[in-house]
Amino acid sequence: MPYRHRVLALLFLLIFVMYLDRLCISVAGPRIQQDLRLNPVQWGWVIGAFTIAYAAFEIPSGALGDRIGPRRVLTRIVLWWSVFTAATGLVSSYPVLLLVRFLFGAGEAGSFPNSALTISRWTPKQERARSLSVLWIATGLGGVATPLIVVAIQKRYGWRPSFYLFGSLGILWSAAWYGWFRDRPAEKPGVPMDEMKLIGEGSPARQGGAPWATLLRDRNIVLLMLIGLPRRSRDFAGGLGSDASRLGLGMADRSRPRGHEWNAAGLLVARSGPCRGACRIGVGRNEHRWTDRLVSLLGGIRLHGSEFRQLRFGAVAAGVHAAGKRRDFRAHPACG
Repeated sequence: MPYRHRVLALLFLLIFVMYLDRLCISVAGPRIQQDLRLNPVQWGWVIGAFTIAYAAFEIPSGALGDRIGPRRVLTRIVLWWSVFTAATGLVSSYPVLLLVRFLFGAGEAGSFPNSALTISRWTPKQERARSLSVLWIATGLGGVATPLIVVAIQKRYGWRPSFYLFGSLGILWSAAWYGWFRDRPAEKPGVPMDEMKLIGEGSPARQGGAPWATLLRDRNIVLLMLIGLPRRSRDFAGGLGSDASRLGLGMADRSRPRGHEWNAAGLLVARSGPCRGACRIGVGRNEHRWTDRLVSLLGGIRLHGSEFRQLRFGAVAAGVHAAGKRRDFRAHPACG
């Protein structure tokens, strides 16, 4: 197996374990609320504490990876969040739970930026979009696997052991990553010369400052940022964990918004210029009317299953391909 594929396999496991750890509290939520006697407002702050910390530390953690490399940063990230995943199983009061979830979010931030940095250094340009799609597959599989594993553990042992188990998985991953991985192919013994030539130089060792004003004025980037807004809003509204009762926990189902907010956002983003253009790649010009209709339909599809009910066909995939394929997607140096 090529070394770059081994690196991608480790990143796949990283994202899979990350979503196990992240969504474990969502599935265990009804039991935790019952044991700690938390009301809906308190539970909302528990979920919000993670998200606030995650957002606050995302850019600093990504910048740290640019400075010292993804090997050390991802090791620190996974060890940190694994410790606080396990610590979640030890909490016995609301204030401690808030603190633990805030620190968990702070530790987990930077996983995706440093994974993308790793791909930019270990993957040829023509394979990067495909490699990133593998990581998105890991998020979906993690979302599907979490309820199946957590519910089985909770039924037999209670909700706390599931956090111990998932925390230990991250510690094992960190040991494997730090021991085997190197920041660049040239630093890794055994990588064939032909593979290093195929990969090329990768991203520069240091990135320049990001032109934030220019980035935030770019219509395409703003639209891509809006992709996750409806789902995040639903998460704050209490949507996470509602499937736990359906999976046999015997708890009352929590109500959640069930409107068509995602459909609207999917249609908005999918029908934007770069997304339409990306979906026309590989088809004739005369058929673009049908691809426009197709991407609009796919952008609004909703499938009911686990945490990942909304399959972002038209939005994410088209946006990623547009970044590298279309002239009307205005790339900036900071975007690498």
